[in-house]
Amino acid sequence: MQNISISVYFANSILAKVRETQSDSAVRSLLSKCQISPTLLNNSNARISPEQHATLQLRTIHALKDEFFGFLSTAVPLGSALTVSHQVVRSDNLAQALRRLCRFYNTVQSDLRFDLSLSDSEFSFTAVNLRDQALQPRVVEFLFFNLHRYCSWLIGNSLRISHVSLAYPPPTHISEYRLMFFSSPIDFSSRQNCLSFKLGAVKVPLIREVEDLNALFQNPFMEFLTNHPRDDSLVARVKHAIGSDLSDFPQLPEVASKLELHEKKLHRMLKEESITYREIKNELRRDSAIRHLAKRNLSVEEIAMQTGFSEASAFIRAFKQWTGVTPYTYRKDLI
Repeated sequence: MQNISISVYFANSILAKVRETQSDSAVRSLLSKCQISPTLLNNSNARISPEQHATLQLRTIHALKDEFFGFLSTAVPLGSALTVSHQVVRSDNLAQALRRLCRFYNTVQSDLRFDLSLSDSEFSFTAVNLRDQALQPRVVEFLFFNLHRYCSWLIGNSLRISHVSLAYPPPTHISEYRLMFFSSPIDFSSRQNCLSFKLGAVKVPLIREVEDLNALFQNPFMEFLTNHPRDDSLVARVKHAIGSDLSDFPQLPEVASKLELHEKKLHRMLKEESITYREIKNELRRDSAIRHLAKRNLSVEEIAMQTGFSEASAFIRAFKQWTGVTPYTYRKDLI
């Protein structure tokens, strides 16, 4: 399971229709069942655990009776993904699976058209809005993230993304896209929203069978957030080299040695991905702290030690920089 955290931007995105159509008390009840405080969602810097976000997604689609979270003009009925998956898993390879997936969703809704295109080297998935409006980022994020993780689940390996084209400018939460798309190249303000893969990647056979579907659809969002095949991007490899023991962080030369790279080369490669070793270190500390705070089994002082801080006061200052609140406030806002 990856040690990650999720920006509340994504929680607020999927809650938009619930807030629009249901009472405040219904929204509070929904959040309470997911152990998420409404106060937490008002803080744009706040983050939640993958378990909280996956539970929120599952409960939201059931509250709306819509597997697309109310993003479209008509609901995509509950059970649709399971229904098409019975056809998909019988495909000879991933390309055929994607064709069946697109054909199904082009039938059950009329807002979007999903197209597949083939070039000499790439296989591309494009989402087109048929209502002459630009697709909102939250819709594209939902489609592309879940499509990629679903395809990765089908083949039992991380499907390598060739590049991503997005028909909107860089959003304020652009840093979240590194994990969402595994550090793949992204072109913003493009003509269309398109997710592309190397042609060879979609020719691989599927490893899943009908018998695997019931387990997946207990909570597919949990599977896609926590148990998908490992990200093999540079940032992920650096995090893997650092390891799970954050109480004593290795220095950059030690990490470079583990990756069989010269320190200067690793520094340059990270710069090319617009991230520093310090930022990676802070991400690991932040996400680990959020997970420990949600579990409630350690004190703030103990969490400070677990995340590599010699003093609780330094950890509290850092946590407030990361999330906008102190760890005490963050824990109090968890239900």
